[in-house]
Amino acid sequence: MKGDINSLNRNIMDVLTWAASVAIPLTGGFLGASVTAGQIKTWYQKLKKPSWTPPNWLFGPAWTTLYVLMGSASWMVWKQGGFAAQMQPLMIYGASLVANFAWTPLFFGLHRLDLALVDILALLALEGATVHSFSKVIGIQASLLTLGPLMAWTSYATALNFTILRMNPTAISSLPSKGAQVAGEHSANTQTEKVQSSKEPLLSSN
Repeated sequence: MKGDINSLNRNIMDVLTWAASVAIPLTGGFLGASVTAGQIKTWYQKLKKPSWTPPNWLFGPAWTTLYVLMGSASWMVWKQGGFAAQMQPLMIYGASLVANFAWTPLFFGLHRLDLALVDILALLALEGATVHSFSKVIGIQASLLTLGPLMAWTSYATALNFTILRMNPTAISSLPSKGAQVAGEHSANTQTEKVQSSKEPLLSSN
């Protein structure tokens, strides 16, 4: 009876730790998507894109599936002794998450297609390092089953990012810089002062 209870407790803990591992990439991905979702139907829609660009509705299901697989892989590694025993592979995985979460704000938020390309190239390298380090812990088959689809999608996204950048060389950051904003405000204030000063003689003559 006691053995059954212990087994049940272990199963519950496994479910909870797995859910936490999956929630980490999902939460980061959803936050990034929620911040820049409006850009997909506006700025992104106006960009020139290759014929092999995926439909907009595919991004959500694809990344949700990939994040679940990523979290599952990290949980399998964590199960082999925890963070203390698997610090190196989990740190590499963490670095890949940072690069992953940074791409969406760079591409959709700041419209920096060039910086997004640099980021996704670094992400691709980090994902390769993650597969390599995870394979030493959970085996190459499990690593490829859980992270192989991620690398395939990231490779595709890298090619797409590069092609869109090449087709839209002037679309890099259509957001005004801080200096341009200040200059614009100064010019507007100057024009207002000129208009007001030109009205003063007319008012005084009346």
